[in-house]
Amino acid sequence: MNDLNELKAIWHSAKTDELPDAAGMLQIIKKYHTGKLIKNSFRLLFAVAMVGMMIWAIFDSPGVVLPTRIGQVLILLAGLVLVISTSSSVVRFYRYNAVSNKDYIQFLERTRARQLFYYQKTQVVVLVLSCTGLLLHFYEAYHSKKFVTFLIVYTSTLVFMFIMWFYVRPRIFGKQSKKLNEMINRLHDISKQL
Repeated sequence: MNDLNELKAIWHSAKTDELPDAAGMLQIIKKYHTGKLIKNSFRLLFAVAMVGMMIWAIFDSPGVVLPTRIGQVLILLAGLVLVISTSSSVVRFYRYNAVSNKDYIQFLERTRARQLFYYQKTQVVVLVLSCTGLLLHFYEAYHSKKFVTFLIVYTSTLVFMFIMWFYVRPRIFGKQSKKLNEMINRLHDISKQL
């Protein structure tokens, strides 16, 4: 009987103050889920608007040189890649309804894997296509003998690329990854308690 009393004492001494109750956790999950759905939906709308503007720019600008056209197509391809990846994410979050903690943990684990894939592959493709497209798109400034404009545009584009690549991109990924890991750890802690 002594072992049972020790087990009871350990059970009652476990600190569960930082763990939310079931209703609180459901609210946290709903808030996270809804927030991601809204952010991804706005990102999708923005990407569709940018693709539409690029299509308009392609058809509205007659008589441009070949590198400019290639740049426009590359920017359009980057936008399409972004639209496709974001729309799949929106559909995935919209269709999913959490049934249990284990199911939602698996959903979040898949989300983490997709997030890592997006950071390592998709985002790299989009940035390379869009930056190369921008550099080619602005080639016409050099072609038309406006060297000062060419230098300003290329320098600002390169600065933009370096800021996005080395500062903004890792920082955003770190914040999103930290938030997702916290959510997964919370759910794991609650699952262990249950």
